[in-house]
Amino acid sequence: MSSTPSVTNSSSWAPVGETSLDILNDELNLIGSTVICAVAYGAILPLFCICAYELCLQVRKADRRRVSLLNLGCIIILLVLSTLYLASNAYTAQLSYVNDRNYPGGPAVFADVIFYLPVSIMGLFSFFAINWITDIVLIWRLYTVYGGQRLAKFVIAVPSLMFLGSLAMSLVTLDESVHVGESFWSQTAVKFVLGYYSLSISLTIISTGLLLTRLLLARRQVIKIFGHSSSSTQYLSIAAVIVESSAIYTIWGIIFIGLYIVNNPIQFVFLGSLSAVQVISLLLIIYRVTRGTAWRRTTVQEMTSSSVTTFHPSRGNVVKVSVVRSRSKLDSEATVTNGRDTEFGTNTDLEQEDKDKVLQ
Repeated sequence: MSSTPSVTNSSSWAPVGETSLDILNDELNLIGSTVICAVAYGAILPLFCICAYELCLQVRKADRRRVSLLNLGCIIILLVLSTLYLASNAYTAQLSYVNDRNYPGGPAVFADVIFYLPVSIMGLFSFFAINWITDIVLIWRLYTVYGGQRLAKFVIAVPSLMFLGSLAMSLVTLDESVHVGESFWSQTAVKFVLGYYSLSISLTIISTGLLLTRLLLARRQVIKIFGHSSSSTQYLSIAAVIVESSAIYTIWGIIFIGLYIVNNPIQFVFLGSLSAVQVISLLLIIYRVTRGTAWRRTTVQEMTSSSVTTFHPSRGNVVKVSVVRSRSKLDSEATVTNGRDTEFGTNTDLEQEDKDKVLQ
């Protein structure tokens, strides 16, 4: 008779003293902290390389050097924080599932009670720091989309106060979680975590709602005037609206906080990728900034003006008709410029005649 243990009866090798829920927690915690986190990090790397390449090209231009360096520094910090978070999750998974796998309650429980270790503190700090940077950029985009005027300052007032509140709550959560015997899920920390996420997610929801309102109203206005023109598509397509408003992170965060409140094991899947989704959303915005397709303070004015240029080779005149959308009505302005191009020649005698025809 063979002495090789039987592998046909899998129940014989199940973890001792763990319920089916404990095993599910272990499974999803392992998948979330390793596979999901690594896949999300893999999505960050190519986006970072693309943005860094574009920004390095723009650094050479004197007029955009300062902004480009600022954006480049921002994405480098985000990549470093994302790398530290990934490394922390990987090492914690090793401790939980290899070095100390017989901890009472299973590896997932062990991972919850080792937040006092330096590697866990590093990961938790990176997690919060990514969130801080993302919130700041979201408020900046909100200010930019609303034109940087008095209305913009009023609009960002509430999100700014909410950010300060979430910053304070995250610092308290960080302090409470790193004590021996405490964790991100302990009774003491949960109160602060819920407060932090309530403020952070509310900030994101409000900011996203305000951004969507602004973008969709502008989209409706431009389409009503000019139709689906190519000049406005880069700003007002559905994909552009989703990216500019950080709607991806908003949806991800809402799902996570709901699962966290009810303590559903699926929360580990979303937690492992939450910070990466934040970074991806921000990198997509910066990519649009580097490509010149991101929303600027003057975008509304630029989109609501259109010009059509026509040439009269036989007369040598260049007629430029500009249509500008004002706040209250549609104004039409026509100008005629005398051509100086040798290809078409000149004919100043007909300049006033062409202008009169256009104005009529």
